[in-house]
Amino acid sequence: DTNTLVAHNPAGSGQEGFAARIEMHGELRELPDELAVTLAISNTGTAFWPGSPTFPYPAGTISVGPYLLEDGRRVELPRTALPRSVAAGGVAGVEVRLPRAALGDSREVAFDLVREGIAWFSEPESPLLQLTLP
Repeated sequence: DTNTLVAHNPAGSGQEGFAARIEMHGELRELPDELAVTLAISNTGTAFWPGSPTFPYPAGTISVGPYLLEDGRRVELPRTALPRSVAAGGVAGVEVRLPRAALGDSREVAFDLVREGIAWFSEPESPLLQLTLP
């Protein structure tokens, strides 16, 4: 005997269910060897975001990926894990620390989310957060 199950995946098969809004919460803080910023990360898509507190981050987990743009290419800074998994419609707060040595003379940093091993959220259509550095 055979049973057939027909189901619809609301997140789709690709990136279409992965969308975010990234907002700065508070001020950019200057620490001795780094800058720190607290972000409010909203899941505006339909997909569940699995988090991972340990590095290396497993494929498919979501992390915050700050980067600099130099000569049209992305120069990645250390990623930050989400504090927990986030359901569609949920919000997570996360503190991102930016090493001063890695920032060099850059005047701006971009914050994006990355689905580890798969894609950056901004590549399909989610907006970045861009901040001017002091």
